[in-house]
Amino acid sequence: MISRIHSFTALALILGFAPGAVAQSDSAWENANDNADFKRCGTKHPTPREAKLIEDNFRKQLARQNLKKPKGVGGGNGGGGTDPGDGGTTGVLPDPSCTSGADVCVPVVFHVVTGRRGAGDVSDQQIDAQMDVLNAAFMGVDSGGMSYEFDLVKTTRSSNSKWYTGCYGGQGDRMKSALREGDASTLNIYSCSPSGGILGYATFPTSYGSNPLADGVVILDESMPGGTATPYNEGDTLTHEVGHWLGLY
Repeated sequence: MISRIHSFTALALILGFAPGAVAQSDSAWENANDNADFKRCGTKHPTPREAKLIEDNFRKQLARQNLKKPKGVGGGNGGGGTDPGDGGTTGVLPDPSCTSGADVCVPVVFHVVTGRRGAGDVSDQQIDAQMDVLNAAFMGVDSGGMSYEFDLVKTTRSSNSKWYTGCYGGQGDRMKSALREGDASTLNIYSCSPSGGILGYATFPTSYGSNPLADGVVILDESMPGGTATPYNEGDTLTHEVGHWLGLY
């Protein structure tokens, strides 16, 4: 098993980051959090401590240069944690069955949350299309990098109007606490209708140890392929948020 923090360092190399481009000052984070231009993505920026942890791992990986290719994430081999003290494994999921030969195989549980009169009831076909967009983004890796495949192992559907429109905030915490499955290596995705013009938000790997039930990615249902959130309806919101989930700022 590889940790999601170390998985990030490989992903950062794929995308061509340099250490100086990753590190930012405390004031930069504060300004980013207060800047209305960042409202579309509701992900909470990492604290200076979290940023330093990711940065330190990144520098160590750069020093090694040659990445060892892991056997993958997830499956029935136990474990899969990201940080010291991680835990909170919930449920027993099927092993992921990635077929592309990717270096990292990530099991995915997709939670469809609906509101009144079936609002947000995305189809299985939309979910499949969304997974195709996600995999196309993370499988396009240059030689020497690390590739990721995301395998949908389970879909859940829940009707809860409070969760549906309140999934960015306290109701979102309740939603994830009730629905989340798997361990640190499992990507839990929640589709709903976040408030305040939020397209989506995610947690960083560094937060898993202290609050495993909050781990995962939330997206606006209408941002999925075929949705109505033009021009944000091609599925790339999930790609963006999964980057955060893997550790990218």
